[in-house]
Amino acid sequence: MFKNISGTAATALLTAGDNVSKIKEIRFTNTHAGFVTSIDLYVESNSLGKFYIAKGLVVCAGNTIVLENGFGFDNTTTGYSLYIELSANVTMDVIILKP
Repeated sequence: MFKNISGTAATALLTAGDNVSKIKEIRFTNTHAGFVTSIDLYVESNSLGKFYIAKGLVVCAGNTIVLENGFGFDNTTTGYSLYIELSANVTMDVIILKP
């Protein structure tokens, strides 16, 4: 799955009901030529709350960060959505690999 995001608002990478229960790897590439950004990656449910996978993870301009240990979560219609927030208004490419 490939996403291109920009701005500082929370962006859903996976919404509840997408039924992606396991993620093998996520790659974050800051495609901006000059600005560093940090990312917050978390799962959230209206009834169950917000839980951070990564908070304040710095991605330098033109660099890629890979979370390669994988994780699973309840992504059914009653489960969690996966969100990302950027600290600066840059463009970020996100690649999610499933097992």
